[in-house]
Amino acid sequence: TVVGNVTINAPSADSTTTTMSVSTGTLTVGGDITINGGSTGTARTSAVSVVSGTINVDDIVFSGTSARAQFNSSGNSSIYIGGDFGSGGALSMPGGGTMYFNGSGAQAIAAYSNYNHITINNGSTTTLSSGSLITAGNLSVSGTFDIGSAVLIGGTTTVNSGGTITVSSGVAGDLTFTGLVTVASGGTWNETAATIIT
Repeated sequence: TVVGNVTINAPSADSTTTTMSVSTGTLTVGGDITINGGSTGTARTSAVSVVSGTINVDDIVFSGTSARAQFNSSGNSSIYIGGDFGSGGALSMPGGGTMYFNGSGAQAIAAYSNYNHITINNGSTTTLSSGSLITAGNLSVSGTFDIGSAVLIGGTTTVNSGGTITVSSGVAGDLTFTGLVTVASGGTWNETAATIIT
């Protein structure tokens, strides 16, 4: 457990990586994790790497050169985010991990093309505002998910009782759901504008 914020700074030598690794244990951060990819030198990379462990954090923030600021999940990890998952980094989740957005206030999820499973279980609203969000796995919504941009869900989509998916007006791009879409009794699908859904 860490009280306060954690910053992973870019290394000072070229072609090296500074990594905070969570293999199979649990890391609880009382504030934010900032992954600073830096902007000088060559191939100076900062990364958070998790296998099948658990991370509890407020915000995950990326800074510096996006390709050098990395969040990698190579196994069946559980990432609990109480705030925002920021843009401006590089995300890799090939191993079956799940991101849980479980904050009590408004949250933001950045558009990346390689999420695995996403679970929205918050006390307010999680918002996707721009870009394209793509998951290889499932989307489960028990809180409120406000979709303001294109999505492609590779697995199933479930709106549980008490959950809401809102498709905002002016959504840029199509909404594509490859697997079964289920809106449970007590769940809500709300479209505020005409949208192409496939």
